[in-house]
Amino acid sequence: MGLSESDRASETGAGNRGSERRAVSRETFHILLVEDEESHAMLIQRAFERSDILESRLTLVGSLAAARQVLAQLPPPGLAIVDAHLPDGRGIDLLTADAPCPVVIMTSQEHKRTAEEARELGALDYVVKSPRIFRELPGMAQRLMESQDSVSRD
Repeated sequence: MGLSESDRASETGAGNRGSERRAVSRETFHILLVEDEESHAMLIQRAFERSDILESRLTLVGSLAAARQVLAQLPPPGLAIVDAHLPDGRGIDLLTADAPCPVVIMTSQEHKRTAEEARELGALDYVVKSPRIFRELPGMAQRLMESQDSVSRD
């Protein structure tokens, strides 16, 4: 079941468990999740909410058009996690030379050519959806954020 139009742009604080004990100065990392499959979106949101790894704000949309609207806002998210197959096109279409943030592409079925294309177009990673991958996304986002920080400081 896909996300309804009213659910296509929702935000949630994630990684807030025990946040009252965290330093006030800790920065919140904004992540755009582009996922039209409601059950997958819920599992990913839950993983970020339960994560002690990353203090994040997750914006969920279910289409390329909605993703483009979020990406056009300033400041853009720090990372986009994008389903490869969406109702209005391919998630890979967000991989452009002027993309405002790093992109991770995820898919339900591994296709070697799509993975190669995603990497050629600049995706940071290409992952096959599974409950394990959903649980690991907060850690992956943390590592990608840290690697981007170190690159931008160099």
